[in-house]
Amino acid sequence: MKAVIFDMDGVLFDTERLAIRCWDEIGDACGLGKVGYMVFKTLGRTTPESVRIFREEFGNRFDNDRFQALYRAWLQAYYSTHPVPVKEGVYSLLATLKALDYRTAVASSSSRESVLHHLNDAGITHCFDSIISGDMISRSKPEPDIYLAAAHALGEKPEDCYAVEDSRSGLWSAHRAGCRVVMVPDIWECDSETARIVDVCFPTLTEFEKTLQANQGR
Repeated sequence: MKAVIFDMDGVLFDTERLAIRCWDEIGDACGLGKVGYMVFKTLGRTTPESVRIFREEFGNRFDNDRFQALYRAWLQAYYSTHPVPVKEGVYSLLATLKALDYRTAVASSSSRESVLHHLNDAGITHCFDSIISGDMISRSKPEPDIYLAAAHALGEKPEDCYAVEDSRSGLWSAHRAGCRVVMVPDIWECDSETARIVDVCFPTLTEFEKTLQANQGR
């Protein structure tokens, strides 16, 4: 294996729980009630795909322009006083990958603006050889496009890349691209169908790091 491609939300950053809190609050403001549960329905999806799912759920009651404006304002207010919540083990794992000469990339369905904000805030942008965001691809996860693009940007074959994911759509995207699928669970509990396409599951990034260190030179 030559490279590791990371999803962002729920893998590098503990932002899915933050999104639930945010969507509950702005859902109330939009007259939809608490809609934090929609995070589970949109995990790993690009913004346009998430909007489609919201419209399926709420129909004409869903005003995307208002929802997005409140979402941006909520996040801006939050991050003005709070750092991006970094998942345990991120810094150590990235240092180990560099030491072991792995190439690294981010493959996130979030916008490039959001991805760069989070990576810059955490001080880890320089740790990645390539960054592929949801607005750089035509088809959202669970289609393979984003992982194919990330592997191509790294100059590696997908089968030579670990893909680290936490969501159903992300895991299937990585599998369909031909990557070695690594699950590190966050808020979503893996279903039996998806479990069959996961190559290995680690409870934390730290356990993934330990395995890479143990396999060095094999």
